[in-house]
Amino acid sequence: MILRLLRACLRRVFNLSFLAALSLLMGIGLGCLWERSLRATEYLTYRRSTGSQVTLIMFPRQFWLVVRIPSSVNRDDPAGWHYQSEHWDPQLLDPYLALMGKRSWLGFDLLRGNDPYQGGEWHTTKLTIPLWFPMALTLIAPLCWLRRRRRQVRRVRLGLCLHCGYDLRATPDSTGPRVARCPECGREPS
Repeated sequence: MILRLLRACLRRVFNLSFLAALSLLMGIGLGCLWERSLRATEYLTYRRSTGSQVTLIMFPRQFWLVVRIPSSVNRDDPAGWHYQSEHWDPQLLDPYLALMGKRSWLGFDLLRGNDPYQGGEWHTTKLTIPLWFPMALTLIAPLCWLRRRRRQVRRVRLGLCLHCGYDLRATPDSTGPRVARCPECGREPS
C-alpha cells in the first residue's frame, strides 16, 4: 500500500517535471523560430491529387495556416510534401510588419476569399497565429511545476503535510515534535 502510494507520487512528480522540461525546450525552439522568421519565410505545403493544398507558412513573428481549394484541378502540380524558403530584405520588413499589425487582433487573423491563379482561382482560408501565442503556451507547465515546487518547500519549512497542508506539529512550538501520520489525509510525512 505504502509502496504503491510512493510510486504514484514519484510518477506524478516525474511526469510534471518531464512535461515542464519538454515544454521549456519547446519554448526555446519557438524562440529560435521567432529569430529565424525575421530573416526568412518558410513554406511547408502538402498538395493532394485533387488539387487542394494545405500550407504552413512561418512568416515574420507569426504562423499562417493556409488552406486552398482550386475551382478546377490542375494535373500538372505534383502531389505530396513541398518545402520552400525565401530570404527577407531587412529594409522591407518593418513597413510590412506595421501594415500587418493594423488589421489583426493581437496578431490573430482569419481571412477567406478567392485568389486568382493561372488555371482558375483558389478558394482560400488563411488563419494567422502570432508566434508569441504558442511561446506563451509553453510557459504554462514550467510555471505550474515552479509553483508546486515552491509550495512543497514552504510546507517542509513550516512543518506541514506535503499533500494537504495540514499542520503536523504536535505543539504550537515550531521546533516541537511532529505527528507520525497526517490526521487529515492519512499519509506519512516525507
